[in-house]
Amino acid sequence: EMQGGRRVAIVVPQYSPLTRHDRVTLRGKLTLPPEFEDFAYRDYLASKGAFGAMLTPQVTVTGAASDWDPQTLASRVRLHMERSLQHALPEPEASLAAGIAFGRDEGLSSDTRDDFNRSGLAHLVAVSGGNVSLLVLVFSWLLASRIGKPRTLVLSLVFIVAYVFVAVITLAAPSAAREPGFQMSFAATAGIIVLAPWLTWSLRALADRTPLRRVAFGSAVQVAAMSFAAWLATAPLVAYHFERVSFAGLLTNLVAGPLFVLSFVGAWLVVAASLFSATAAWLAGIVVHYPLATLVWLASFGSELPGSTLDAAKNLDVAVASCTVLLLLGVLLYWRLAPASTPSRSLPSALAVPGYGAMAGGVLVILVAQWGASSPGTVRIDFLDVRQGDAILVTTPGGVQVLVDGGPSGPELARELGATMPPWDRTLDAVILTHADQDHLAGLPEILDRYTIDSVLTNGRLRDTDIFRLFAERAGAIETFAAASVRTVDGVRFEVLWPTSDLETDSDNEASIVVRVSYGEFSVLLTGDVQGDALATLVRTTNLRATVLKVPHHGSKTTRTDFFGAVSPSLAVISVGCENQYGHPAEAPMQALEHVDLLRTDVNGRVSVVSDGHTIEVFAERRDAAEERTVGPVACRR
Repeated sequence: EMQGGRRVAIVVPQYSPLTRHDRVTLRGKLTLPPEFEDFAYRDYLASKGAFGAMLTPQVTVTGAASDWDPQTLASRVRLHMERSLQHALPEPEASLAAGIAFGRDEGLSSDTRDDFNRSGLAHLVAVSGGNVSLLVLVFSWLLASRIGKPRTLVLSLVFIVAYVFVAVITLAAPSAAREPGFQMSFAATAGIIVLAPWLTWSLRALADRTPLRRVAFGSAVQVAAMSFAAWLATAPLVAYHFERVSFAGLLTNLVAGPLFVLSFVGAWLVVAASLFSATAAWLAGIVVHYPLATLVWLASFGSELPGSTLDAAKNLDVAVASCTVLLLLGVLLYWRLAPASTPSRSLPSALAVPGYGAMAGGVLVILVAQWGASSPGTVRIDFLDVRQGDAILVTTPGGVQVLVDGGPSGPELARELGATMPPWDRTLDAVILTHADQDHLAGLPEILDRYTIDSVLTNGRLRDTDIFRLFAERAGAIETFAAASVRTVDGVRFEVLWPTSDLETDSDNEASIVVRVSYGEFSVLLTGDVQGDALATLVRTTNLRATVLKVPHHGSKTTRTDFFGAVSPSLAVISVGCENQYGHPAEAPMQALEHVDLLRTDVNGRVSVVSDGHTIEVFAERRDAAEERTVGPVACRR
């Protein structure tokens, strides 16, 4: 905050060693906040009193925060809890678990967050009084018949006090009341308390007058009433903050209730187990992964239902007013029409039927998908969509996994690995860093912290940067991988073609590792950012032929066109970010690849190649033949 109460939005570099209440010195360029095509970012910051921006300044800590400062201590406790989930769970499940357990959902991607908003499930990832209400009802039903109502009441109060403590940690800042999550939490709680009893009575009365009376379990009626009450109470806020009203929430919340309970309990089991044993936390993570993954699928499914949302952007005032009138009308009808005997009752076991059924189906789908991801006798190469950078995962027929480069972002890389690796797998057999540029290195420190890594290999060149020092610190022992180095695992041959051990160059790109991965008649050439004289030497001295080529340096103009003829691939993959500022891919390499099958991560998303050593199968998240051949960057899309 500057003099006069003016604020500046500051985006600090990844892995900046900052703690709440640290005193810091920032050196950078102060500019107006950027504007985006689909988001009025400048107006958003202005609403919070911020009228300037500073992107990735140099940060120097001049005074550390006190270890006994309450907010600093709370931040460290919350960070420890979040880290324990990240070590035991893949993404996006780890971030979803943190959001459900203690409102820390910052790790969710914008796409996943949008799915939860559009499907009416946004309240699940906030420290929510509505969530507390549901949990207390479930625990009361489970325990009342076993230990008696008085003891159940005491335990419920203890639970509420513990959860409120977590809420205080999460919402310690007074400005939290302005946040949409806090407001929706408050509204959902009020809706459940005020409206759910009347809606329960109304739905039961309706069921009694129709053939539904024989199949309408009291539990199903009550969960429907609670879901509708929470949706109705939060609809005005969703319309105001997100300019849409989600009707899918009426359906998705019926299934999400039991899944939420399992996810919440499981997340805290992981946190508790991490205090004693990493193995215990890993086992708990395997169990809780499936309800979390089913919630992610449910949010995606609900967001794509026809008519799932009403765009309120053009008629925002009307949408907010209409939802508010509906809410007030519900309150009025409840107090005027509902009999005195309509209190909310305990939650019977039939409530779990739709939720557990959906979870079982989700588990089956996930297991089948993971089983089919790779088959015995095949090697799999996943070109991960990490935006403007490189990250390639090689999986051998025996399940050995080698990650080549880490892209520019730890969270992005974690999400891609979570979508590619089995959920129970928290190890990587090797990490190869082709060279230490940010777009190949910056994602790796996060992965070295989340996963167990057996070996780390580089080209042997050191960099005097904060991220490289953090990478080296977390990697521990680092091996040099230079030309003529060959390793064979499960019949898969990793052969380093470049750099030579006597290479002298000031260019980090020219010293980039080039490795050919071969299995039978199949091979893929992974080239990092190699360019210039290095490419000329390779073309002149080395057999470069390969079935699949990872195009060097994101398809930049620094790649010699005769290199493509020397490789003669049947498939080329360009790892590149949408709307990148470098103009990648350039015209010359695109023309040189004119007669080669071509895929690019900005257009096609994650690209996977599977081979049995003779034939290959190619999979892509999206296909768009026209944009695949476009010179230069393309617009970002889901």
